[in-house]
Amino acid sequence: EIDDKNAKLVWSVSIRNSIVLPSHLLRQMCLNLLINARNAVEHNGSVGFSADIHGEQLTIEVSNSGKFIPENDLPHIFEPYWFARKTEKGKSYGLGLWVTYQIVSQLKGTIEVSSEEGYTCFKVVLPLNATEFKT
Repeated sequence: EIDDKNAKLVWSVSIRNSIVLPSHLLRQMCLNLLINARNAVEHNGSVGFSADIHGEQLTIEVSNSGKFIPENDLPHIFEPYWFARKTEKGKSYGLGLWVTYQIVSQLKGTIEVSSEEGYTCFKVVLPLNATEFKT
């Protein structure tokens, strides 16, 4: 679907070893962020995805070169249905970022967003040493 916008996907994953985190939660979180980036990117823009391990933390960043999030909306973006109220009817359910926030919280991590004209980035940091996920 990124190709439909003639956009470029920039993929950078340097993780070579397995990590002990629930894969179904990571998959859902990454998909939610990528879908939002795909929806926001303009024609001929780019969507970025990077994942790396720094010490005992997994860092994931999803970015796009498209629509930015206005500063007065930033405190509300993780509220359920926030964006659904701001988009055309039928365009969004408004739960993706809320679900993502719930996953990050469950995994004892943090999520932050930076957004300016032409660039938005969501950064997730998850601890790899949380005892409740060790097998």
